[in-house]
Parts: sequence; C-alpha cells; structure tokens
Amino acid sequence: ALGTRLVTSDMPPEVQAWVLMCDEMLHDGSATALQRSAKIYDLFLQSGDLIHAAMTKSIIGRAIYYSRRDYGAALKASDEAVYETRALGADWPLRFSLEMLGECLRFAQIDVTRAEASYKECVELSRQAGDEVLMARNLVQYLCGFAMERGQFESALNGAQISLEIARRLGEAALECSASNRIAQCLYFLGNYEGAVEKMTSCIEFARERLPGFWVADCQVALARMLLSKHQLNETRALLDQALRTRIRDRIPGRFLRNSHSTFDSMASLAAAQGMARRAARLRGIADAVLKMNGHYRFAYIAAEFAKYMDMARATLGEAGFEVAYQEGRDMPHEQAIAYALGELTWE
Repeated sequence: ALGTRLVTSDMPPEVQAWVLMCDEMLHDGSATALQRSAKIYDLFLQSGDLIHAAMTKSIIGRAIYYSRRDYGAALKASDEAVYETRALGADWPLRFSLEMLGECLRFAQIDVTRAEASYKECVELSRQAGDEVLMARNLVQYLCGFAMERGQFESALNGAQISLEIARRLGEAALECSASNRIAQCLYFLGNYEGAVEKMTSCIEFARERLPGFWVADCQVALARMLLSKHQLNETRALLDQALRTRIRDRIPGRFLRNSHSTFDSMASLAAAQGMARRAARLRGIADAVLKMNGHYRFAYIAAEFAKYMDMARATLGEAGFEVAYQEGRDMPHEQAIAYALGELTWE
C-alpha cells in the first residue's frame, strides 16, 4: 500500500495517522483494513487528537464488518464513534460518523429504520453547516435509495433532482453521475421508458469523460436492465459484457469485483430471457455468492424486477433442477465464475 510505504518512524503520529487514513480510504475494505485502521486509531491517540481517534472507530467498524462479518462488533465501534464525536462537539467528524453508522446499520438490511434516521441526521447537520456535498451525497445515495426500496419513486426522483442541481453548481462529477443515475432509474420505474434510456445514455457518456470506469459500468448495467425489459437481448448482452470487463480492469485488490453482483444478476435474467435456464440459475448463484462476499443485499425493487426471469428458469428446470444449477454457480471459484459469465467457459 502506498500510504504504508510513505510512513516513516520520524513522522509525528498525527502525520502518520492522516497518511494511513488516506491509504485506508483507497483500499475499500481489503484484508488488511482492520489492522490499518487500528493503527490509525492508536496514532491519533498518541498525538492527543481525541476527536479524530473517535472518528476512526467508524472506519474500524467498517473494517471489522468487511474482514470478519462481525456485525455486532462493527455496530459497537460505529455507535461509539457517533457517541464520542457528539460528546466532543466535533461537527464534521460527527457527520462522517453518522454516515458510516448508517452504512453499518444497513449491512445485510439488518436495521434499515435506524440507518435511515442516521442518514437523515447527517443530511440535516450538513445542511446547517453549509456542507452541500455531504448533504447531497447522503440524500441521493442513501435516502433516495430507501425511498426506492419502499416504491416511493416520485420522492426519490425529487431528492435526486435536488442533488443533481447541487452537483452541477459545485462541479462535483461523481455526485452528478450518482444523481443522474438515480433520476434515470426513477423515470424507468415511473413508466417513462424513453426518458429513462435517454438520461442513462447521457449519464454513461458523462461518466466516460469524467470518472473512473466503475461509474461507467454501474450505468451500463442499469441501462441493460431497461433494454432487457423491452427484449432487446443483443444490446443488453453487449452492455453487460462491457460492464463486467470494465470491472475486471478496475478491480480492487483483495475484493471480488466492485458491485459485480448487479452485473451477474442482470446476466442471469438475460439468460432466462434467452431460454438458457441452467445458465440463468448458475449466474444467479454467482450473484448471490458475490453479495455474501461483499456483505451486501439485493435491493427490493431490483429483486422484484428480476423475479419473473428467475420464475421462467425455475419453470423450465423444475425447483430441484434450478437449485442444483444455482448451487453450481454459487460454488464456482471467482475467476471461473467471471469466465463463465463472459462465455469464455462453457459448462453443460
């Protein structure tokens, strides 16, 4: 890791802590995240910086979850971070900790109600502090997502449009892409297919020009789902292949593939639509294996969208046949699973 190589023993503890903090943010939950975040915490304590030591407990909680799947310990660390930063009167560290607590609470959909409350408090405190970026990020990525989970697509659309205006005014490319993606998906679920496809297509072009590849891949998968709904199978397959190859190119060391469950899920639905039931079941198994590996869950509105395709595959294979093929996919080594998804490995 670059941060680890840059740290030297003659640096003041607080400098070492911030160098490692930047390193931790880049690693996104790799195998060494827990040790690294614990080191950051110790260095802040050594420097007497109790505020950022408390804030670092949020990062420790995240690392605990991703490295050990210990939800109880992760939640305890996140709760302590919020309690301590609040008691210390630290505005930005509190808002950071509230956002991280929200993430911890929604892991595996364990406590969505509390998670939403945490994000809402972060949004309100950010609004009061004039931090429009953090406010808009929590609004579009989390609160709009919760609204979509409840089928409240008009509400989610309104929140995404507010975030888009902020992003454009402040020149925040990543935030603009997130908001545009949300808007396109809300339009799609509200029945405005043409508007949704147009918005998502422009979002892909924007991401290509301004952002890393995984942003493009996320938008390509969303557009592929829309095209699949109109049975545009060749176009759907091309987009999903491009998205998966992009994720392979930009993969984070130590992780499966960033957000790849959505790609495999979409590929499973495409296979079912093509009459390839066994392939559909295996790809669904691959998607579930990645969800478990990444500690995430399938959004309700996505699950509902894909349900008819899985029902088609089950009807063809029978329940027992579907489960056998599904488990085959779930048990595939990840490199083999990628090759299978791309059609580079045949198995019948």
